[in-house]
Amino acid sequence: MWVVPNSNDNSVKAIKNIVFDFGKVLVDFDSVQLVRRICQDGKRQEEFIQIVENPDFIDRCDKGDESMDEITLDMQQRYPHLAEEFGQYNTRYSEEVTGEISGMRALLGKLKLQGYHLYGLTNWCSKVTEVIEKYSGLFSMLEGIVVSSEERIIKPNPEIYRHLFRKFDLKPEECVFVDDKARNIEAARELGMHGIVFVDASQLENAIVQLCEK
Repeated sequence: MWVVPNSNDNSVKAIKNIVFDFGKVLVDFDSVQLVRRICQDGKRQEEFIQIVENPDFIDRCDKGDESMDEITLDMQQRYPHLAEEFGQYNTRYSEEVTGEISGMRALLGKLKLQGYHLYGLTNWCSKVTEVIEKYSGLFSMLEGIVVSSEERIIKPNPEIYRHLFRKFDLKPEECVFVDDKARNIEAARELGMHGIVFVDASQLENAIVQLCEK
């Protein structure tokens, strides 16, 4: 097992746990390609893309105070001319995920064989169960997950990281967090976790090695 020396003394603390974000780390997603399949009219298509790509809309979905069915109904009432599109977006949501990130299933398998405990920490709406079921071969490698819409807290709120620690009895200094967004990594580091901003599977593996050789 790779280890990280403790800079404060001569002891060595092992990294035991690696925690992964989902979107753009384990699986790729593209809401625009789904919208373009749902909506053929160019003007309505662009309006719909602007809505579903808006950070406020994404945060609303990920926060989980409302289910996607409830959000869909509200949006259909607010945008009646896009009611059909919102209905399809809801029912076809899992099509937004375009596949596994190349090399990540193999890397997770390698890390498990080396003795690491693997977990998930993601901002995702209530439809996340559909994604997990569709890519069960990948997500079954995780020992446990924390999802923003289930906890009603979104990264980088520090409380969602603390919930992860409590739920799985993890020590922050024994964890590496992997996320594609730097702000989420910074929040993890402030709580004592090690952090890696994800680019691709090869970069991640090299970064883990470099981190543990410090």
